[in-house]
Amino acid sequence: MPPLKKAARIAGAIYASMVVTGPFSLIYVPSKLIVRGDATATASNILAHETMFRLAILADLVRSGDFHLPRDRSLSVAQQRQ
Repeated sequence: MPPLKKAARIAGAIYASMVVTGPFSLIYVPSKLIVRGDATATASNILAHETMFRLAILADLVRSGDFHLPRDRSLSVAQQRQ
């Protein structure tokens, strides 16, 4: 498979994963963990559902793209122009 096609498939898979991770971390988790006006209850919910809280953090990282995949320098635009 050509490197550009492989990179496009990886980017598409990451983009498609946002369909699942977005609603999970933005809608489902806050509705289960956050208690408005009661920080103590919120903290105890987070401690009681630590795995869900950690999965929400991971989902936020995937959704925002704050992780680093190995890059192939041959795909960069600057390298192709030279």
